[in-house]
Amino acid sequence: MALARALAPRPDAVLLDEPFSSLDAPLRAELRVEVRNLLADLGTTAVFVTHDREEALLMGDEVAVMLDGLIEQQGSAVELYDLPCSRSVAEFIGDTNLLCGVASGRMADTLIGKVPLSEPASGTVDVMVRPERVLLSVGGEAVVESFEFYGHDVAYALRLPCGARLKALELGPPRFSRGDTLTAAYDGDPTVAFTADGCPAVAATSD
Repeated sequence: MALARALAPRPDAVLLDEPFSSLDAPLRAELRVEVRNLLADLGTTAVFVTHDREEALLMGDEVAVMLDGLIEQQGSAVELYDLPCSRSVAEFIGDTNLLCGVASGRMADTLIGKVPLSEPASGTVDVMVRPERVLLSVGGEAVVESFEFYGHDVAYALRLPCGARLKALELGPPRFSRGDTLTAAYDGDPTVAFTADGCPAVAATSD
């Protein structure tokens, strides 16, 4: 009702501060789509404040990530998810693996093999690998420690031979069980790499 009253005068702009926080999950998902469509139809600009990252990615044409009271990165949902400006933004905006690797140009050798990079880099880096971009196949040395089935997809937690953990996400029902040994590889577009200070790694150049 409060939202309807706010939009009834057709304002040029509205501030929505956690408007769906008290709703149960199904109604929340339905209402946020309806509100987004209504705002677009009315031509109303909305500043939408939320701690729900999925909600932010869905609602925002432009998304700003605030950490410690400062805007760390602002851009489209795709830009923030695929090309975060820092390790903090990468972890805040979605589940991710940060794999230790060695970069040389636009390629990095990591614990799951070669991963293409969005920008050239050199030396030791942490490479961002989103779980849905991990390709799993039967046989290998990665061990399935656990999995969670959500109906539409399944999330695996794996232990690599060196002891590092890896998260992988697949559509559909579980294909593997706890204790299975697999091979994990990267399957996706070029991704970002970070240096020890959390900033994007960039190869040094000279004129």
